[in-house]
Amino acid sequence: MEQPSTSAEAAAAAAGGGPDPRLELMGSFVIKSLKLKPEKWTRVITVEEHKGIIKEFLDRNVPVVLIIILTPAAQLVPSTTFPLSQLKSKGVYFIKRYAQPVPRENCGNFIIFGDLATRTIDQLSALVEEVLVPLLSNEDNYRSWPIMVAQDVQKHVHSLKSTVHQVKGQS
Repeated sequence: MEQPSTSAEAAAAAAGGGPDPRLELMGSFVIKSLKLKPEKWTRVITVEEHKGIIKEFLDRNVPVVLIIILTPAAQLVPSTTFPLSQLKSKGVYFIKRYAQPVPRENCGNFIIFGDLATRTIDQLSALVEEVLVPLLSNEDNYRSWPIMVAQDVQKHVHSLKSTVHQVKGQS
């Protein structure tokens, strides 16, 4: 008989039904993103309260967002509400592309995931620099717009970029 290859697979297999590829995907991202040992993820999915929150996210239409934070005590805590007060260290988020249960097959196509910065200004700065500025500065994206609208959008994009950069420098 083939042995489970990770501790998360072993925990899922012990729970019955074999490994859940959704938990494997999420666990793999959490471990890599937060630079943790696999045992930390195994602990999360073996604590009934935490596992219930994660399974509710995966198996129901709502919630559509799951946030997993690393507490100062180095414990992973899942939440379906944004834990601003608890976000003292790094965290990760998972968002459903559609408000429906996440299927076991091709689950990566149904979930968007990424890192949460500890400082929201860093998160905003990354969004502005890496998404908004390139998107709204590309002339191909607004060829059909009236010239005055395109110029106004460009002016506001550069103003936003400058403001975010200035605020980030002050904090």
